[in-house]
Amino acid sequence: MWKGEVIETGVHTLTCRFEALSQNFNCHITGVYAPNCKVERKEVWDELGAVKGILEGPWAVCGNLNVCRFPTEKRDCQRRTSAMIELSETIEDLELTDLPLEGGSYTWFRGDTNNTTSRIDRVLFSVEWSEQFNRVKKKTVQRLTSDHGKLDYLLAYKLKALKGKLKEWSREEKGNLSLQRFTLLSRMTAMDTIIERRALTEKHLQRLQHLLNLRNC
Repeated sequence: MWKGEVIETGVHTLTCRFEALSQNFNCHITGVYAPNCKVERKEVWDELGAVKGILEGPWAVCGNLNVCRFPTEKRDCQRRTSAMIELSETIEDLELTDLPLEGGSYTWFRGDTNNTTSRIDRVLFSVEWSEQFNRVKKKTVQRLTSDHGKLDYLLAYKLKALKGKLKEWSREEKGNLSLQRFTLLSRMTAMDTIIERRALTEKHLQRLQHLLNLRNC
């Protein structure tokens, strides 16, 4: 059994602390959803640096970094860009390990023919994490459906799964402010997904404004 709590919420990151109830062990996991803008993406690296400064013990960083490390991680890419170099330097500065990806070369696909592909999703580990979980591997899994189109179905499916997890947390952490912030951030992330994929309807705009008002409370 594990007990989890949100300990740090950033603009682009969410860090949780997990404690094993059956043994003396805890670890931290930071979820990342980086913007596509290069300038704004630097805020992510700053947030991760700040998080590293307050943590001790095993730490994992996972999520969508919205940039590759090497040209081979993006189809038809011929050169290593400054953004790629910046990501590699950040990983080294944070002293994180970037394990090889098994089972495929890419994690993101666009178009019915998958003509645009790249590896923008990553899981990074600290030295302490690698020592505790030395058999961890990163593998791609077969997609059951395209991530292009059918957005309503995919979003509803993801939110349904997230809702189930939040219910489990709410039973253990009822009334916990950290959980409320986590829930709000999850809703904001879902709305960000809609914004990136298509124009918002009037209903979406009203919901977004409501979330923004809650976030500023």
